[in-house]
Amino acid sequence: MFILSLLNDMILTIEEGHDPSFKKVQQIKIDDYIVNVYLTNGGATTDFGIVIRQEKEIILGLLLVKNIYTKYHQKNIAVKKVGEDLLEIDNQLIKLNRYVYF
Repeated sequence: MFILSLLNDMILTIEEGHDPSFKKVQQIKIDDYIVNVYLTNGGATTDFGIVIRQEKEIILGLLLVKNIYTKYHQKNIAVKKVGEDLLEIDNQLIKLNRYVYF
């Protein structure tokens, strides 16, 4: 049963081009990088969660990724750009590093 479930997830990922348990719900472009907000869904035995990542494309399709916020047991989130490298996430200000890791 586990193998059938795994194969089903692999087929869905290949057909849709993304993992259905990690759904992009918002994208904010900031200069040469992107902040993506994802909704996680592990299935019937887990709750929803939020992952916010700062992503920069290095070479076609290769991303440098930094998690900037994660929250489990949450389905909705308010994210907005309030400055050049500043985000407001659920009424909390987060300063972003322009070069992702550097």
